[in-house]
Amino acid sequence: MSARDRVLYRVRRALTGRPEAALPAVIAPEERDPEEAFALFRTRLEAAGARVARLDSLEEARGFLAEAESGLQSAWAGAGVPEALRPRLPLAEPERARLGVSLALAGVAETGSVVLTAREGRRGQLLVPRHLVWLFAGDLFGSLLEALRRLRGGGVSALALHSGPSKSADIGQIMVKGVHGPGELWVGVLTFDSVGLEASDRSVNLEERLKGLTGRVLTTKENQTLTVVGLSKPGNTLYLALANGKKEGLPVKYVKKAVELIEAGISPQGPKELGEAVAKALGLKGPPKAGYLWAILHALGYV
Repeated sequence: MSARDRVLYRVRRALTGRPEAALPAVIAPEERDPEEAFALFRTRLEAAGARVARLDSLEEARGFLAEAESGLQSAWAGAGVPEALRPRLPLAEPERARLGVSLALAGVAETGSVVLTAREGRRGQLLVPRHLVWLFAGDLFGSLLEALRRLRGGGVSALALHSGPSKSADIGQIMVKGVHGPGELWVGVLTFDSVGLEASDRSVNLEERLKGLTGRVLTTKENQTLTVVGLSKPGNTLYLALANGKKEGLPVKYVKKAVELIEAGISPQGPKELGEAVAKALGLKGPPKAGYLWAILHALGYV
């Protein structure tokens, strides 16, 4: 008898005659109608210090966005935000942007939370002073259990529940907002028909975001500075000017593939890992200008 068989024999002998443990009953979440769910959602979020608005038309939503942009100079937007609801402010890296705009996967009434995915970039959800989150009314659930059941199998690498602005009273029992994340959370609940509001083609969206980097000075993880010159026509190469005067061309397909991989759930620890993943996905022999690629994705808020 092998050592494995001896261990299993002893386990079976020890369990002989013992009653089997009953499985717990299936939890049935409390059902709430949409109006009740929204009322509870709004009450809980506002009690936590967030601002919540029910928006019944695209015009109202754009007005809410304009109010959030008022007095600010720059913004960041997640890739899943519909084109009609993206900020009109100049785009900036999350650590420099004053406003962040995201699209929630779901809302939870019982906890007053919006559920966000890591696909759009965690930095953009945590580093901006003011965070505006769009939530389609059909994605608002009465309980966390309902939301998680609906989201199960979605293929995301991480979910985060945001239940109001960041705040802490650890020091001297004095409440301070914006300590670990945005000091302001704005949530726009979209009750109007979402047809035509789906995110525009991601490749087009990404090209527009790359165009927005033109003239920006970026720094690689190895502290090499480079300036984004702009996109070629028809937009298949992103040209970069290095500090030594040389110019480099970064194929946009590398950037697109890197974004696809990150949205699919990979979490590269640095340029090398990212480059190797892109090279493998595209069938390349070596990492494709991984340092430049990382700098671009960092500017876009993906890493």
